[in-house]
Amino acid sequence: MKSTNPFSTRFFQPGAMQYAFLSHGCWDKIVDSALEGIQCKLIVGPHGSGKSTFVRSLIPKLTERLSGGQVHLLQLSSDGTACQVVRRDMPNWRAYPVVIIDGIEQLSWFRRWLVLGYCRRHKLPLLATSHRVFRGCQVLWQTRIDPQTERWVLETILADYGPELVDIALQSDAWKSSRARHGDNLRETLFDMYDWWSHSFVK
Repeated sequence: MKSTNPFSTRFFQPGAMQYAFLSHGCWDKIVDSALEGIQCKLIVGPHGSGKSTFVRSLIPKLTERLSGGQVHLLQLSSDGTACQVVRRDMPNWRAYPVVIIDGIEQLSWFRRWLVLGYCRRHKLPLLATSHRVFRGCQVLWQTRIDPQTERWVLETILADYGPELVDIALQSDAWKSSRARHGDNLRETLFDMYDWWSHSFVK
């Protein structure tokens, strides 16, 4: 058994794995919708359900469609600085063909209104992740966590350890209790499984 813990954050943080369409969805159609019109398009879902992973998987597809044009990604935190960060950053947006705000719900309603107005005025495509739908925005994609998604994420994380480890993880008390606590937030369960792996397999 490898000494590296596969539940280390670096293995499942946004960008570490590709977003996968398990039942429906197609990147070509997503890109078409993302670039169609000037209305803000939202990637909506609960905490830890894959919104940021979706965005980071989408960016190369957008860049390819834009013939190498760089997409501007702005990631907002919940530390109270989001409005100031956006205010400083907005003057730079017109240099990019597409702007993406990861965490637009961190903005006040007034700052969000200014952002939407700015992008409409300059005909600038705006994509954003959010936990809820806002007036004046369309839903581009909705992330959800279900048993099929859980299994796929574990298969990806544990790909170097053999398929039997996936079932062992899914059947463990640690996994079941964590899923019961965190609901749609799969990311928090993956954090919890770090300790399970350490106790179960690290000597």
